[in-house]
Amino acid sequence: MQELMKDQVCSVRRALVKSCMAVVRSMERDGQTASYFVKLIQDLATGKFDRRQLYAHICVQFLQDKMPAEEFEASYLVKLLALVDDKVANVRLLVAAAIKLLAVDFASMYDKSTHWEEIKAAYDKLCVDKDADVVFEAHGTLPERLQNYMKDK
Repeated sequence: MQELMKDQVCSVRRALVKSCMAVVRSMERDGQTASYFVKLIQDLATGKFDRRQLYAHICVQFLQDKMPAEEFEASYLVKLLALVDDKVANVRLLVAAAIKLLAVDFASMYDKSTHWEEIKAAYDKLCVDKDADVVFEAHGTLPERLQNYMKDK
């Protein structure tokens, strides 16, 4: 598994990301603890940008696969929120995609989540990011400065 995470071929990494949720669920069904696997994924949130990007991508996939919000919050949310200020735009782009998915899931458990304010703050920050693609992913529209630029052209 660790060797697959380091693979330079994007298609291999994508297959790994898509299989993560299945691995976690399979371990739970077999009565095994998924804590080692969770720890392995959490360790990606630090280090080189490609590891941080992979972590954010896995988080997006978990949310797309409808991981329960409480489970995501307990295992992955804190490290995902820490990536909001990442220096690499592609990492922030995936964080924005995850935050958008989170907003839907966490809105229903607003009173229960201890992280709702942090999620809102992360969303607000990503909506005014210096990278237009991040803003577009978070907000769904281009930043106003680019909209004005496009009108003038």
